[in-house]
Amino acid sequence: LGIEEALEEAQCAHALDARQAWRSFWRRS
Repeated sequence: LGIEEALEEAQCAHALDARQAWRSFWRRS
C-alpha cells in the first residue's frame, strides 16, 4: 500500500464520517 493510496482511503473514510455526522446533526435540529 503506497502513501498516496493510504491518503486517498483516509480522505474517503473521512468524507463518509463527515457525511454521517452532518446527517445526524440535521436530524437533531
